[in-house]
Amino acid sequence: MKAQQIQNQLARKWNRSFCSLLGIFSLALASCASFSKPNPADSETAWQIFEIRQGTYPYLNIERAKADGYFKASGYIPQQGYQFYNPRYLNFFDLRRPPILLYSEHDGRWQLLGAMFAVPRESNPTRALPFKRAEFLKHPSMCHYQDGTTLPAKSADACLKEHPLTKAELQLWHPELWLGTVWAWMPNPNGLFALFNPILEPPQRP
Repeated sequence: MKAQQIQNQLARKWNRSFCSLLGIFSLALASCASFSKPNPADSETAWQIFEIRQGTYPYLNIERAKADGYFKASGYIPQQGYQFYNPRYLNFFDLRRPPILLYSEHDGRWQLLGAMFAVPRESNPTRALPFKRAEFLKHPSMCHYQDGTTLPAKSADACLKEHPLTKAELQLWHPELWLGTVWAWMPNPNGLFALFNPILEPPQRP
């Protein structure tokens, strides 16, 4: 069986393990077998996933994400996918409005994997991002361009208005950040809040 088929099967099983997004959270939590006897950490994590899924459900359709201001801010990152940033959500924390969405792409079909949340580099990420046993990534200050290319820069004024090689327009500069990942739409054997996911397959190119 092809790796992509395995990935799709795991994703379907993962989705079935959570309750309907249309239900009331308390009823949804009670009816989920995996959280039938939750301890405080389990119920907090379940609530976080529920909130993230409520907010990002429309973005299972990537065109909705683009229409709402997300743009492709990176190329393919192994075991993470493509990062789509929304500059409007980068300066505050809201489970339903993640500043970064993660997607994979196969044969022109985009699949939502999860979300990333960001806090300033000077913050303590374990306090600012309330995820249990999470991993955090230091992200340098960066200029992001419309086609997913990037250039390092210490300030917004240092960003070129277009990328010197691809001529893509500048979309966003951000300072140094801490990033945390939540795999809300894709199973991850390393954990819900791991930075990387070993079951992801890179996009196939002809």
